Amino acid sequence: MGDFILEGSAKTPVVELKSSGDLLLKGRSIPENSIEFYKPIIDWIDSYSQSVSEKLF
Repeated sequence: MGDFILEGSAKTPVVELKSSGDLLLKGRSIPENSIEFYKPIIDWIDSYSQSVSEKLF
């Protein structure tokens, strides 16, 4: 599984989701369309949680 990286803007946070399990969300989060912005992030996290064999929590 590859990393998922989004550069931040004045209205959206920097997002770094690493295949190593490291997650970074940094900055303001007031996107014009929150569903459109966060859906790929949630999808990546769902896929990641299905692909790892170790317990995440």
